[in-house]
Amino acid sequence: MRLPLLTGISAPLARRNLGGVAGLSIDGAPVYVGEPENNGWDAPATVGTRTVRVEVFTDDPDGFIERAVAAGADGSIDEIRDHQVPWGIHRQGGFIDPFGHLWLVGDKSPMQRFPG
Repeated sequence: MRLPLLTGISAPLARRNLGGVAGLSIDGAPVYVGEPENNGWDAPATVGTRTVRVEVFTDDPDGFIERAVAAGADGSIDEIRDHQVPWGIHRQGGFIDPFGHLWLVGDKSPMQRFPG
């Protein structure tokens, strides 16, 4: 499996390469990604729409997105900014990887409990 963008994002460690599926570690979290291989699903370019949205919560969303863009992602889809949300401020932005998948990358504020 070809993973040049993922390798540049956050220095993930290749954990396993099973051909069409690769196991990675991004900021300590295990992540498995796959690519179409005539196995019943296709890439966004083939079907004409987004097929995946990946959400990542990290201590450094700005750096994560910067590394993705430097590695070939399109960062113009959703520039990182502060969002006003029920629990306060949430910093988030996004990019499209070279395969056409949407990534949303934000701080860890949604992972915290908040009154509601």
